[in-house]
Amino acid sequence: MTGVAERYLEREVKLAVGEDFQMPDLGALVPAGGILQTALIHLDSTYFDTAGRDLLNANVTLRRRDGGPTDTGWQLKLPTGADRTEVRLPPGEGAGVPKELRDLTAGLRRGRGLRQAARIRSERTTYRLCDVRGDLLVEVADDQVRATTLGDTAVISTWREVEVELGTGDENLVRAIVKRLRAAGARPSADASKLARAMDEATIRESAGQAAQVEAVPPAEWSTVGALAIAYLLEQRRGLLDGDLELRGGFDAVHRTRVASRRFRSTLRTYKALFDADRAAALDAELRWYAGLLGAVRDPDVLREHLRGVIAELPDHLVLGPVVSRIDQDLIGERARQHRALLRALNSRRYYALLDAVDQWLADPPFTAAAHAPKKHAAKWAERAQHTLDRRLRTAASSPDEPELVHRARKAAKRARYAAELATPVLPSKVAKKSIKKTRAIQDTLGEFQDSIVAHQALLRIGIRAGTAANENGFTYGLLYALEQRRADESRRAVLAKLR
Repeated sequence: MTGVAERYLEREVKLAVGEDFQMPDLGALVPAGGILQTALIHLDSTYFDTAGRDLLNANVTLRRRDGGPTDTGWQLKLPTGADRTEVRLPPGEGAGVPKELRDLTAGLRRGRGLRQAARIRSERTTYRLCDVRGDLLVEVADDQVRATTLGDTAVISTWREVEVELGTGDENLVRAIVKRLRAAGARPSADASKLARAMDEATIRESAGQAAQVEAVPPAEWSTVGALAIAYLLEQRRGLLDGDLELRGGFDAVHRTRVASRRFRSTLRTYKALFDADRAAALDAELRWYAGLLGAVRDPDVLREHLRGVIAELPDHLVLGPVVSRIDQDLIGERARQHRALLRALNSRRYYALLDAVDQWLADPPFTAAAHAPKKHAAKWAERAQHTLDRRLRTAASSPDEPELVHRARKAAKRARYAAELATPVLPSKVAKKSIKKTRAIQDTLGEFQDSIVAHQALLRIGIRAGTAANENGFTYGLLYALEQRRADESRRAVLAKLR
């Protein structure tokens, strides 16, 4: 280990400027009593990536920087919504990428090695807007950049750009600065990073394959239902990769990643006529395996939070023995076991093969003739998903003592919701919003039922052990079991009553 990693949320606006750009006066934007500090520094950064630029294609950059006043060393920049999270490590003694950063990018690389991709040198003039205490509010960086790509051939390029990075100030100050810069001739940058600018765009598209081409097409130009489906699946691929980075970084991204896998699977099933059946079944099976690992981590968290809330509402005289601590011990232990299994899976050949299969699927979709139908046909499959949900709800209503039928209805609600999401570009806005809202409400209510079934099983297991342990009593677990039974019945009736 090179050192302890530090994390920073980077919130910046990148602007493209010409060589003759004149920096406007920023002094008038400094708050009363504050100061404007200027400095000239020289930065020298070496960027690392795989031969196929897996990191760059995921909007991730990895570099070793020299010359910065506060950020000399290793930096890994990860997408965080509209912002970026920067992971920093000190420079260390060797020239190789530290193990911690290699581990964080393992899912993107999948065994592929890192090598030097580019060297970028910047002559940076900084304008630091500080408050009366000297705390940095916003920093404006005016960079003269010289980049050299490294590989089979070296390409040298130069340009100038301006970055506005938020410190402890607020968004209003950033907007005011950007407005002044744009009035002086700056314009929004089309490049996500200096490395992206340095790389030849044609080479990036070639390495990213068809997936990048589909992703770049605006909604108005999606002419077929197949292209619409792939655009939706690309969003889920992004969710899987973002989740991979967060999970490896120790963040709780289990639920978001699980939802991305569910949306992907749902599309393969609801829009199955668009894809080769055998390839769709093979990918669905692997996504189900991964979603199962994520669910095994998520479920104890959900159940523990719910049961603690129910117990808190019980009168003290009905809580016999260390009920909360017993439930915590059991469910925290179960979550820890399942989390270890998930982390092992994240570094397995099976998981890497799954991510490769997703990439291959999107790069060369196994379309059938149905995929070439006009995009408006997406509405037809969304409507079919809604009919399936209605049918399963009626079936569940006719057999109220069959929990599996309720569970099937819940899964149909998810698929109907995701099908409507995919078809949103071709549905009337009000229709799409109403459908998504309705199916989500059904999904959530039936989810209460399914959560109660899971709670039944856990309470029975924990209660049996507590009932035979010294200084414990099984009464409260039986009471909780009964309350969960009532919760399940109420959840089921809330949805099924609407069908009568």
